[in-house]
Amino acid sequence: MNIQAISLTTKSNHNIQGYWYTPANAETKHSKAKVLIASAMGVSQQFYQPFAKWLTNHGFSVLTFDC
Repeated sequence: MNIQAISLTTKSNHNIQGYWYTPANAETKHSKAKVLIASAMGVSQQFYQPFAKWLTNHGFSVLTFDC
């Protein structure tokens, strides 16, 4: 599993911090699908990290972020 910290900039120039989880074999094989986990209001993306890792271990690429 690969985890990469990312920073996205919106059209209104706000920065959004996130993490991109990809299966270890993503370079040689496409992931099953891409999953976006948008954190609930007041809930850090770290809360969703175990679920994101579980999905990634089962072949999915996952993006989590905080607004």
